[in-house]
Amino acid sequence: MFQENSDCSAADCQKAGGGLETEILLAHRMQTVRAGYTADCQVRYPNGHIGRRKYLLINGYENETGLITTFERRMTDGRSEGGV
Repeated sequence: MFQENSDCSAADCQKAGGGLETEILLAHRMQTVRAGYTADCQVRYPNGHIGRRKYLLINGYENETGLITTFERRMTDGRSEGGV
């Protein structure tokens, strides 16, 4: 998850309207498509609900290799923890 540095705790930020980003918990599957990759992920939305979301990782992105590695690590972490 990418978060900005802040002086408030997670609960305080939530109450104050902070924590507006969607957190990727697990990458279920990645597929190669013409434009790059799609990643089907389990996410936690800012309101605390957990659901699924699909992301498109476009070829030619500045930090493409690092981003793909991060998604692959999320797939590996979820499998080792007994994720779906």
